[in-house]
Amino acid sequence: MELTAEHFAIDVKKRCHVSHFIHRLVLAALLLTISAASAFSEEWRVARVNQPASYSTDGTNWNSLKVNLLLPQTTWIKTGIRGRVQLRRGKETILYRANTTAKITHSGNSVKKTEIQQTFGRLEIDVETRKYKHTSVRTPYLAALVKGTKFDVFVGSGAAKVKVRRGVVEVSDTARGERVDVTDGQSVEVTRNSNAPMQVKGRGRKAQVLDIRTGKPVKKIGIKGIGIGSGNGGSGGIGGIGGSGGIGGSGGIGGSGGGGSSGIGGGGVGSSASSAAGSVSDTVSATVSDVTDTVSGLLD
Repeated sequence: MELTAEHFAIDVKKRCHVSHFIHRLVLAALLLTISAASAFSEEWRVARVNQPASYSTDGTNWNSLKVNLLLPQTTWIKTGIRGRVQLRRGKETILYRANTTAKITHSGNSVKKTEIQQTFGRLEIDVETRKYKHTSVRTPYLAALVKGTKFDVFVGSGAAKVKVRRGVVEVSDTARGERVDVTDGQSVEVTRNSNAPMQVKGRGRKAQVLDIRTGKPVKKIGIKGIGIGSGNGGSGGIGGIGGSGGIGGSGGIGGSGGGGSSGIGGGGVGSSASSAAGSVSDTVSATVSDVTDTVSGLLD
């Protein structure tokens, strides 16, 4: 068959259409792959699992966890005595240690937020820094809110503790209405049924404990009787550990400066006690002297 110029032009045109179609098909497949990979990296997924470890979407029906599982928006996860689970989202990680139970709720799109409700065990969390507070952990005793940091949360039967490895974590005790910022190398613990205020431990300068409602520093008010006041002691009663300058509060048993200015206390054993003992000694000495003089007079 003889090919004319017209037939040749039609053949070239068909070939171009086919090539263009294949190009568009390959491009679409590539975009779909990139989109899937992007979605995969933006969601929390299971990166590592040591059994026993299971998950639930309703808190009732549990299934075994498997690597690369994309977590639903709300997921309960629990590990057994030797279990361990690492979740990953991009560079961010959440590690469930053995005997840990926690629910994770997350949202994607432009604003990524992760809320964790931890009932028991230990979590190790490492999240990226953002301009907004995007990750929170709530326990029966305290809550932690962060912009970006690395920290551990421990929950036991009667207490919870936050230990910061990097960055700053805002820890709050809603029962007492207190909050405090904890930095790297520091920790804070909240114990059930304890009346003691929050106390940050560890290296470096400690932030002030603030009132959640007012935002003002929490005042440590001494308790009369057994004083726990400003400095090392409180006022009145059994000075306890409180008051200015040493063990003891002013008044009662124990006073300022290693004892008290009144009662049985004072410098060393107590200045007032020493004064009282001195007065008694002087009185006894004077009385003995008078009796001696009287007896001597009668003998004369």
